[in-house]
Amino acid sequence: MLIDSPVPLQSNWVAEAEKFFAREQLQVKLWNLTEWKNDRGLDTVWVVKLSLLKPGSPFVKTLDAASFEKVQILSTWSDEGHIFGRSDKSQQNRILRKLTSKSMFNVLISGNLFRYVIT
Repeated sequence: MLIDSPVPLQSNWVAEAEKFFAREQLQVKLWNLTEWKNDRGLDTVWVVKLSLLKPGSPFVKTLDAASFEKVQILSTWSDEGHIFGRSDKSQQNRILRKLTSKSMFNVLISGNLFRYVIT
């Protein structure tokens, strides 16, 4: 999952998943290189912060490594995903295209889930 949200919202994805899924069924983790190397299970959802998409970051180096070709991605979910597609030449768009090309099911989450009423 690519996410362009403040840190508390990223942690919220992890906390909320634990309410609905047993850890042996599904785990949601904030991506970091150490966790990635230790957990390659298909039952893990990785939350990737926008800051990890910068050139030269451990995440980008992982994606660009030859060994990434062997990685299986079941689905991608992009919070505020419309932001990533604004420019065909952006680093964010390049990464999103690379990830989604390896997945058969891709979701772009955009907009507000809550309804506002002005009275």
